[in-house]
Amino acid sequence: MKRFLSVLFLLTLTAAGTACGGVSIHTHSSASPAPVQSGAAEADTSTAPQTQTISIVFPAYTEPNPEQLPAVGQINSAAKFQVELALPAGWTVSQTPPGDAVPIPGDFYTPLSICSGDEPIGYIGFNVFEPFDGDIPQAEYYKAVYPGLRLSSFFHWDPYTAVKATDTAETGVAEIWYLDPNEIDKHPGAMPDVPHLETYGVLSYDKRLRVYIGIAFVPDILDRAQVQAIAESVTLSPIG
Repeated sequence: MKRFLSVLFLLTLTAAGTACGGVSIHTHSSASPAPVQSGAAEADTSTAPQTQTISIVFPAYTEPNPEQLPAVGQINSAAKFQVELALPAGWTVSQTPPGDAVPIPGDFYTPLSICSGDEPIGYIGFNVFEPFDGDIPQAEYYKAVYPGLRLSSFFHWDPYTAVKATDTAETGVAEIWYLDPNEIDKHPGAMPDVPHLETYGVLSYDKRLRVYIGIAFVPDILDRAQVQAIAESVTLSPIG
């Protein structure tokens, strides 16, 4: 399942109407204040931005598969599962896939846009994996789940730090590094000279469901503490 190793996953600011113009995923209001910057612990939470719980079902839609590729067929036939997470109030998850521009590469299927108003500022998608039966310490298991996100010379979701775990599941924050796609063609044959971009993302896997999800945010939208708070809110559960 290395779909995005060769095809960059793209978000757009110029085509916001396309990426964020669809029907939004169902949300539930929450009384919890949104994450605050360090040093603001004594702020009045009565006026602090609120969060909302968003529920998403994956696979979110059927992936086109004109070549009848087994890998894509496996995605389309995957058992449905639910993702819940807390996002800042006013943000939405659009049922429309992201458009083109500011690329954040990954290894995910049926991606959905995360929007602030009409502006796409992130995405969430999923993939499947086969749990490894060998004796791998919990702290190292993520390496067996996400090899495609860690080993590319064009991008990587690493370092990764777990923020919560059970015997069968784990969620963590990843530092995303990727080559600036707008600069690659300006440096033919000299990849080390291509400027890179950095941002944060969330990864979460579940061995029983045999799936993982990835969430990426465009650079400078959230700081690490805010992304960690979102990661801590993520849950994956079966449907039916």
